Formats: sequence, C-alpha cells, structure tokens
Amino acid sequence: TGGGEWADPTTSSGLIELSGSNPRQTLEERFRASLKELGKTIPAEKIYILQISDAYKPREPLAAEADGQGLRPRGRWSSCLRPVPFDGGYLPVVEVAKAVLETGFRGWFSMEVFDGGPEGKDQEWKDMGAYAKKAMKAHERLLEEAADA
Repeated sequence: TGGGEWADPTTSSGLIELSGSNPRQTLEERFRASLKELGKTIPAEKIYILQISDAYKPREPLAAEADGQGLRPRGRWSSCLRPVPFDGGYLPVVEVAKAVLETGFRGWFSMEVFDGGPEGKDQEWKDMGAYAKKAMKAHERLLEEAADA
C-alpha cells in the first residue's frame, strides 16, 4: 500500500508525483482516503497476516526501464532496498498498520526484509542475534505506535 500508492523509486522525491496546483497535498489526501477505505471496508476475518515492509528512498531515482535481468524499478527496489522498519526506510508503515488495525484485525504480523543497505548492495550480517533483536525492537515500536487504532 505505502510502496504502491504513495512511494515511487523512479522520482527524485521518492513519492508518486502528481500534477496540479498542490500535488503533495493531493497525494497525501488520496493516500489517507485509501487507508480510511481499507479500514472501513475490509473484513478483519479476511486478513490472515499483516506483512510489513519498509524501503529505502533511493539516493538517485531508479531508471524507469527494466535492468539487464529484466527487473523493472519496483522489482529492483523490492529486492534489495527493504530495511527493517524505522532503520532508514521512509514508507508510512505506522499509518498502514493503523489502517489494517482499524478493520478489527488482531492477528499475526510479519516483517519482510531484503536489506542491501541504502545503496542496495549485498550486506553480510555477521551477528544475526543482534539483527533479530533490532528487528524485534522495530516490531515492538510499530505495535506501540499503531496501538491507538
């Protein structure tokens, strides 16, 4: 939702760029309306798991065409620029979680991370225990910040 309706890795702002007199405000209004609709129309029992992903804003916009492996920009963004929430990403993960909780959902949360660092290059995580603790703290923070739903 945040990555598809709000963010865009091919723009310098990292956001979907609309035309008009106040495109940022329009984007924010559309996104809030979409989240509100999600919270009011999706039955909680139809949600089996909430998978949260954050993303780094690319330092340089990703090229709009497919790369040598055939990956289009969102595929490249998704494959290596997805940190643990609150660890350098910029997607509105709290707002999305709140919208899902507005449905009445109180099930499992999952975090999907493909963290190649802000440059999207492979990283070697030598201390997986510390990384898991960092991810757990991020999960606890997400739950805490979304709890007022």
